[in-house]
Amino acid sequence: MKLKKILSESKLAPEQKAVFLEAVAKFNEFGKHIYRESNLSDVVESINKLTSSAGNYIVSETEDWFDNLTVKRDVKEINNSAKLFEKTALEIQGLQQRLESLYEDLGTKLGRYYELDEALDPVGKEDGDIDNDGDKDETDKYLANRRKAIAKSMKK
Repeated sequence: MKLKKILSESKLAPEQKAVFLEAVAKFNEFGKHIYRESNLSDVVESINKLTSSAGNYIVSETEDWFDNLTVKRDVKEINNSAKLFEKTALEIQGLQQRLESLYEDLGTKLGRYYELDEALDPVGKEDGDIDNDGDKDETDKYLANRRKAIAKSMKK
């Protein structure tokens, strides 16, 4: 028995019930804010390459005309900041994975009692997972062919 039925018999005002059920139905929309599209480790790797190259470039370009000691100290601080950046990014990745797991756990538990709408792909970023069940399989192929057939018949 879904709690939605129990909720219909509850003492909440009809407006409160409607607001609550609408919020529950939109639960999966929060996923687009929870899941990251870019891989943080790629960003860290790019920044490490940048700071390493920048440090070498700074030293080679300024050794003739600038205080060598100051340049080396600045390059050392750049490298230390890059290491701290990498360490923080690794901590964030761990927290991100925990956040995603907790979100999925909430969705599983709420889904036992309420109908949760499937989150739709953002416009222009649709993928092959048409039914948004997390994988690309025969069902998605069937739905794609069905959509093509419907679109073709609508043109006629």
